[in-house]
Amino acid sequence: MRLSEVRRGKKLSPSHRRSLSECKLGEQNPAWRGTKASYKATHKYLVENFPKRGVCEECKAEARTDYALIRGRSYTRNRYDYRELCRPCHVRYDRS
Repeated sequence: MRLSEVRRGKKLSPSHRRSLSECKLGEQNPAWRGTKASYKATHKYLVENFPKRGVCEECKAEARTDYALIRGRSYTRNRYDYRELCRPCHVRYDRS
């Protein structure tokens, strides 16, 4: 008999659910890719862990902002490798 068959229909306590979730965070997760994480995964991590202020670092306008990779740096989870720019400044930065 498998564990899933034994637990079927039984509710787990919140603390048990939390401990099951925490045991697979970060590098302990079997799907962890580390430095080989995709573009989308890297940006998702940045947005979830470093909330945007909504102020462009270039023109100082209050607007919807994006994280733009600073030239010469590689995609990492380090917030200091990115600038928070409004959409027009981001497009100009990428084109120049």
